[in-house]
Amino acid sequence: SSGINAEYGHYQMCEVCCKQKGSDGEAWRALVQIRQRTVHKKTMFYVEQLILKHDMHRDAMTIREMEGGINFYYSAKNNARKMVDFLLSVIPCQYKTSQELVSHDIQSNVFNYKYTYFVEITPICKDEVVCLTVGTSRYLNHMSQIAICTRISDNIHLMDPCTPCGDRHTGKHAD
Repeated sequence: SSGINAEYGHYQMCEVCCKQKGSDGEAWRALVQIRQRTVHKKTMFYVEQLILKHDMHRDAMTIREMEGGINFYYSAKNNARKMVDFLLSVIPCQYKTSQELVSHDIQSNVFNYKYTYFVEITPICKDEVVCLTVGTSRYLNHMSQIAICTRISDNIHLMDPCTPCGDRHTGKHAD
């Protein structure tokens, strides 16, 4: 249908378009939710700067600040996936995906989904004291279980306050 209600002369979306638009009023196909569970958001601010610096926000339809983070809405799944891949390359984080069926055409066997990527950034921030597990301490050449985070990049950089050793990297995900 044309979407025009001739009787009242105002715009009205068809049922399929309303369903695709969703309850939030946006016609997005993919959503990237970036969250950091910590009181202070030093690392989240760093991520925001990286996103702006690398122009990773340009493909987003809408960007909304939410409690605990930011939501990026995209018209295509591949744009959202590009953001997730970027985040995985610049910051220690983990992600989960989900999809919701929006519509299904039985005759042509076409399925339309909305995709959500939930990206959780490490709660560790620069200049924080970190308590390591025994296993992580052993993995880092028997580093003290109490360490100081000196830097967050694509790895977590730790310094042992008990020895004059320099930075050690814990890898992509800290315990």
